[in-house]
Amino acid sequence: MRKLVGYYGIVIVSLMLAASPAYAQTSQGSGAQGSGAQGSGSQGPGTQGQSLLPEINPQDIEIRSQFRARFPGIRRQPILGFNPRPRIFRINPNRMPFIELPEQRAANLPVVGLQRPALSEYQPFSYADPGQAFARIGYGSLSSPLADVYLAPKPGPGKRTVYSGALHTRSSASHLDRQPGAFRNSDLSVRLLHKRKNHDLIDADLQVVSRFNYLPVTETADGVAVTSGSVVGANVDGGGADGSGAVSSLLPGTERIRQEGFLFKGSYTQNTRSPLGWTADATWFGDRYERSQVGSGIADDGTADDGTTDEGTTDEGTTNFSEPFEAGGTVSLEYVRAGSRVEEFQNAQFYFDGGSVRSAAGNTALRGVTGLSAGVQRLLQDRAEAEVRLGAAFVFDDLDKNRIYPLADAMYRRSLVRNLVLRATLKAAPEVVRVADLRAQNRFYTIDEIPAHRYDVEARAELIGEPLLGTRWSADIFYGFTRNRPWFERIRGDVITDPADTGSDQPVTVWGGYTVRSDDARQFGTSANVMHALADGTLWLDVTAYVQQVRFHDGGKIPFTESVGATASLSWSPVPKLVLRPELQFLGSRTHSEPDFRDLPAMVLLNMSAELRFSKQFGAFVELYHLTNQPYELWDGFEERPFQLLGGVRLQW
Repeated sequence: MRKLVGYYGIVIVSLMLAASPAYAQTSQGSGAQGSGAQGSGSQGPGTQGQSLLPEINPQDIEIRSQFRARFPGIRRQPILGFNPRPRIFRINPNRMPFIELPEQRAANLPVVGLQRPALSEYQPFSYADPGQAFARIGYGSLSSPLADVYLAPKPGPGKRTVYSGALHTRSSASHLDRQPGAFRNSDLSVRLLHKRKNHDLIDADLQVVSRFNYLPVTETADGVAVTSGSVVGANVDGGGADGSGAVSSLLPGTERIRQEGFLFKGSYTQNTRSPLGWTADATWFGDRYERSQVGSGIADDGTADDGTTDEGTTDEGTTNFSEPFEAGGTVSLEYVRAGSRVEEFQNAQFYFDGGSVRSAAGNTALRGVTGLSAGVQRLLQDRAEAEVRLGAAFVFDDLDKNRIYPLADAMYRRSLVRNLVLRATLKAAPEVVRVADLRAQNRFYTIDEIPAHRYDVEARAELIGEPLLGTRWSADIFYGFTRNRPWFERIRGDVITDPADTGSDQPVTVWGGYTVRSDDARQFGTSANVMHALADGTLWLDVTAYVQQVRFHDGGKIPFTESVGATASLSWSPVPKLVLRPELQFLGSRTHSEPDFRDLPAMVLLNMSAELRFSKQFGAFVELYHLTNQPYELWDGFEERPFQLLGGVRLQW
């Protein structure tokens, strides 16, 4: 018991000794405060710096119900969790600094192309999002099947390889009685994408091409077809090697050109952030052309003289010419890096494009272009950006002199005012003229002559405006000069035997297919385009018109080149799942290569298409071509197809 009493006594004495200084300090502070002129909260001279509480006016709490602490010195720190919000935005002074190199900072910016957002293309309505397959299959009059098929299976989880394939085919039987007109265009491609590492991408693409079409029947100046008894001279001067005025390179009857070829393209990209890094591309292609005479002539009933119909299904009586071919490839290597400023990047490129070609006459030539260039792309201001690429290219060509050309590719884009953009471009580059490109322009090109390389210089200024939401217009003016511009000329020859079999031996001028020439030319013109949503998602208008002057360097007109042209299309959705699209095309008159031959008149084409969607995956379409059904010719000597109806289905999943 004595021990317990002694223990409690020690505890009580200790508490009394500990409470004495706090009590003395509280008493001293209370005695220093007064209610006189200094007001509540003021301190006497003897208590400076002793209180840890801020100077608080009771009226701030009792009258205005506000808490407004005053800190006269910067050494006073907030207490009681009080952290006032700054009146202006500032960086948190307590944050940890973020340290990185300028190259790293630039690499993390969205500098893909340094292009500002552009308007999206108008779509009347959409199907399901692109998935694993898309198919558009149809059939039409004149035995015209068509198919567009895409396949892209989805890769499994963790897979780095994607496969895809595409098929495009369209063909038609002949539509004329006096000459054949059947054709077929088929393209099959297979593509592989493989992501080797986080920043490495391999792209491989293989394309196979199979096409054929017939050439216009050789005819006299008054439109009489040359029969099997006629022998035609193919050279322009009207004379053969033996002086008889007849050569065998242009024979009477039905001539057909068949193309079989392939193109393999590979690409390897290594970058830390697109487009920064290395990109290597390589292509290899080969095209074989077969020009042959099917049958011995055209009879009055539209069949071949051997009795077979003109369906492209017989080779009886076939005579082969020299088989033209073209093979070659391209190699390109480009490096892109971040520039010295955050808003720019720099690039350098080396490329080679060349190959070998042989014409139907048996002439063989080697051609190629090797170029080296460097450039920079930069955002100049908030409203302007510029891109400049300069270099030089060496051209070797067996059909022309070897030359060195300057390379240039410059672009300046500036936002003048709200929704009004000015864009100016300058381009200069040589190019190897491909047989396949010439055949795409004129399917009646006989491949008897191969043009030399071409060198194009073009300057263009364009204004693009979007005054209202859903409305966009553009207008441009351009000037260009081309060295060795290819142009087409219809082959002219002489007939020794009278086509009408009247017994006359007087030569008669006849016309065959088309050959190609090349001369220096200049081009000047202007164009305009307007796209306007008359009703959002219901009615959309798109109109384009152009006026141009295309002349040889000496001032003469280039054959088969129009001076004016226009297209207008209207997309109308009267109900949510139906879209009607009428389209009007106008092409001005064109001059033939010979002054004594008639000009091609202007033409107006009216086409119509309709598409009905049944579900997100299934729809049907109908296409009507040339509703006016007026005869017209794109190339003299071959009347194009009349009214044609096609229909089919569309699948997407």
